[in-house]
Amino acid sequence: MKLLFWNINKKDNADLALTFMREEEIGVAAFAEFSGTDFSAELLMSSGYRPISHGGCDKVIVFARESIEVLECYEESRFTVLPMKMGETYFVVAAAHLVDRMSSADPEPRLLDIRKMMDVIHGYEFKASINKTIVMGDLNANPYDKELLLPNAFNAMLFKEIVRNKATRTWCGNEYPFLYNPTVHWLSEESENYGSFYYSGDCTSPIWNCFDQALVSPELMDRINSYSYLKKIGEKNLIAKVRPDSKISDHLPLLVDIDLS
Repeated sequence: MKLLFWNINKKDNADLALTFMREEEIGVAAFAEFSGTDFSAELLMSSGYRPISHGGCDKVIVFARESIEVLECYEESRFTVLPMKMGETYFVVAAAHLVDRMSSADPEPRLLDIRKMMDVIHGYEFKASINKTIVMGDLNANPYDKELLLPNAFNAMLFKEIVRNKATRTWCGNEYPFLYNPTVHWLSEESENYGSFYYSGDCTSPIWNCFDQALVSPELMDRINSYSYLKKIGEKNLIAKVRPDSKISDHLPLLVDIDLS
């Protein structure tokens, strides 16, 4: 199944996004900063997608193909958690837009939402015996930042060998299950897959930041077929000179293809 996440920066990219979703047969798509985007009923009807959010999350909106059954929906302002079923496969998708770094350089507001979200995710995993989970979103943190690595946050390990040998990390006497973060593995000079957000105003910034990420449960870490920050959608170039074209969005979309069978 293909998943799409895109912070569309309040631009009206509905037609571009839905056309791409239909052509690429995206299973689940989530959008942040969508307030300026008109996902009209007419556009949705012709695309074969439906919104599966219920309005409790004002930072992210989620769409799914008609063939995907949504079992429940938990929403808070900055994240949505959705246990789903496709055929005989059960899985959880969570989508988030965490507090941006300009509003808070301190990671604590992001950590607060991450901990709430992970509690909900683990609750659904336990309740329905689900071991396939995908967390995607604009996390406003890079893979090596504490929001991703802290055991009582995402606990998102970057290396498969660690996850294969240890299902959990012990910290302060408690066990925390790993997520796997594939982002660094898929970054590539050869394919120019650098990141989603370009910022050169800080001399310690990597300039291309991977704020938009997808994390997966260990069950799915060997089932990722591709993970890419899109610089084009069809014939539409999303880059102006070297950075995302601000007329379209200041973030590049993240497309992930995962075998859920």
